[in-house]
Amino acid sequence: MSKGTEIVNGQTVVRGWGKALAWSQRNPTYLIDGQTLKRIPYGEDQDGDPLPNPSCRDCAAAPGQFHVPGCCIERCPCCGGQAIGCDCSGPFTTEFSPLEAIDGEVQE
Repeated sequence: MSKGTEIVNGQTVVRGWGKALAWSQRNPTYLIDGQTLKRIPYGEDQDGDPLPNPSCRDCAAAPGQFHVPGCCIERCPCCGGQAIGCDCSGPFTTEFSPLEAIDGEVQE
């Protein structure tokens, strides 16, 4: 493992990514069209199918953990589509940036 990486949920990721994932766990909802909706954790979006990976291939969330905002696997809690690509007015790019967590601006 290089100095610029760490292991999070069995995946090698950029150092500091664990902070971004920890931030995501403290933010379990999205505000969409005036409604507070619970985010869909990794594994609960599989419709009963077995998980394809032991952790999310994009953001390293473990089963039951919330994805990091901007993850291409996260589902929209309003329409069920890909959160970063749906037409809902959700804050899927939120005020949070995973890079801020990596740079140490987001505290665990």
